[in-house]
Amino acid sequence: GFFTQGSLKKLALSGGAPLTVAPVTAATGGTWLSDGTIVFASEAKGLERVDASGGAPEALTRPGQGPMPLVTSPWALPGGRALLVGLRRGGGFFDVAVFSLSDGTLRVLAEDGFNPTYTRSGHVVYQQGRASTGLLALPFDPQRLAATGTAFPVLSDIGTRVSFQGRTFSVADDGTLAYVQGTTVLEHGALLWVGQGGALTPIVEIPRALDTPRLSPD
Repeated sequence: GFFTQGSLKKLALSGGAPLTVAPVTAATGGTWLSDGTIVFASEAKGLERVDASGGAPEALTRPGQGPMPLVTSPWALPGGRALLVGLRRGGGFFDVAVFSLSDGTLRVLAEDGFNPTYTRSGHVVYQQGRASTGLLALPFDPQRLAATGTAFPVLSDIGTRVSFQGRTFSVADDGTLAYVQGTTVLEHGALLWVGQGGALTPIVEIPRALDTPRLSPD
């Protein structure tokens, strides 16, 4: 599953053309559940759920509390009852939260963190606050949807993005961790022209993060 040109789409690994699942504007992440549905987040509508075969998305709102606040990077937990999400709390900061699909409640697990990911070891792995390049692991019980210990550091040099919704790490089922280092070009603003033959021509490099470049009409 992936986002492109205002749509959530899916592509079979065996080949074929991409199929449109649902329209989405300003997507901030998505997760594919084991029951064949996809929950995705956007700046405009918060969390929505749609059948992976397509159809009208269902709005996931909190009863009696109006629309969802801005959430990013949803991650399905085992059992399909709840999701991990990044929750914006103002000032450009995010917290790690758990969202219940059964009753719509939203509860913060860890402050000042984003891109939460559940691992089979029984941890929620997430990136530390915006001023840090650390990766933390929080012991977590997916049945009780609650932390069972204190978060501890895993890495101290992991890259981030200014959008706070693009994971720069991934954890395999056997516990292997792949990640982008914070000291790579990801932490700098590098723009390059790429020719059709693959030649790279630098445009500019600045000591700040750049994100989602777009060309002007001319």
